[in-house]
Amino acid sequence: MQIGDEICAVVAEQLSGQAWALKVEGLSTWSCTLRLRAAQQFTIGTSIRAWVLEIDTQGHRMSASVDEFGRLPVSDRMRPRYVAAIRHTLALLSGSIVEASPAEVSEMKGMLNRCLRRDQWDWATVYAALGSPHLGELRQAALLLSDMRNSAARDGQEVQSKLDQLRTLNLHTALERALVVFDQSSPKLRSGRRIKPRTTPSEAAVSSSPVLSEYSRHKLEDATRRHEEALRTLVARLEVAGYRVEANVFIDAFCHLKSGPALFEVKSTTASNELGQVRQAVSQLYEYRFRHSLPQASLWILLTEQPREGWLVDYLERDRGISLLWLENGAIGGPSAERLFESGSAARRRLHSPPEA
Repeated sequence: MQIGDEICAVVAEQLSGQAWALKVEGLSTWSCTLRLRAAQQFTIGTSIRAWVLEIDTQGHRMSASVDEFGRLPVSDRMRPRYVAAIRHTLALLSGSIVEASPAEVSEMKGMLNRCLRRDQWDWATVYAALGSPHLGELRQAALLLSDMRNSAARDGQEVQSKLDQLRTLNLHTALERALVVFDQSSPKLRSGRRIKPRTTPSEAAVSSSPVLSEYSRHKLEDATRRHEEALRTLVARLEVAGYRVEANVFIDAFCHLKSGPALFEVKSTTASNELGQVRQAVSQLYEYRFRHSLPQASLWILLTEQPREGWLVDYLERDRGISLLWLENGAIGGPSAERLFESGSAARRRLHSPPEA
C-alpha cells in the first residue's frame, strides 16, 4: 500500500470534529484515522471510500482523507515550472551542465517539499508522478537541493559534492518518471506531434518543381530556411520554459501557455511580401482556431523580421487581438514577447482593461 492508494473502510468512531476512526477492509490489524480539513458528520457503520495520506508500517497505523486536496491535477501554470526544474536538475545530475541555476534548484526543492509537507492542492499527484519514493530519501534530497541552491553562486565544489550525494539517492529515476507523466498530462493538439525541424509540404513540393528558375528556387530555399530558423527559435524558447510544443499538417506550433491554449503561425517576410504574408497568417489562424475547436486559443504571428509597415503592429495587436512576435538578433522579440509567459489572470486583466488613450 502507498500514499494516494484508495481504500474501502467503515466509520467506527468519532475522535474529534475533524477526525474519525476507520476500520479498513482487508487490514484488520491496522488502525486508521480519517482526517478532515473541515468538520463533517458520518453515521457510525457507514461504508466510505478514502485515500491514504500517511503510512506507518511498523506501527500498523495510517491516516486517510476523503477530500480532493492534494489529488488535483497539476495545473497548466505549475506544469511548465516543474518540467523546467526537472530538466535542469537532470542535466546537472548527468553532468551535461555544470552551473546550477538557483531559481531552478529552488523550484525543484519546492516540488519535493510539497510532497513532504502535504500543503498544496497537487501534492499527492506530484508524489505519484515521482513514483511514490521513500519519504526519507525525498526529505534528504530536498535538504541537499536547499544546500546546493545556497552554494550555487559562491562554491562550485560544494555544488558538485551535493550532486554526488543526490546521485546516490537515485533521484534521476524519479525525475525521469515524473517528466514522462507531466508530458503525457499536457494538453495535446488534435493530430499533433512534437516539433522537429522540417520543410513545410507546400514549400517542399514547389522546391522540387522542374519549372522553377534558379533564382526563384534560391528565393524559396532562403524563405524556407528563415521560416525554420524562426520556428526552431520559438520552440526552443518555449521548451526551455517547460512547455510542450506540437504541430500538425496545418498549424506551425501549438502550446498550452499559462494563459491558455495558443496557436502560432510563422511567416518568412521581406519588403516585397510583408503585407501578403501577414494577411495570409491572419486568415490561417482564424481558420485553424475554428477547425480545431479551440475558441479560447490566443493567436500569435511570428515574423522573421520586424515589419516595415508600422501600422501592422497596431492592426494585429489592438484591432485583431493577435499577438505579434519577430526575430531580433536570433531571439524572440516584438511587442508580445514578454506576454508569452504571463499568467492567466494577468492576461484576463490586460484583455479587459480599457484601451490606452
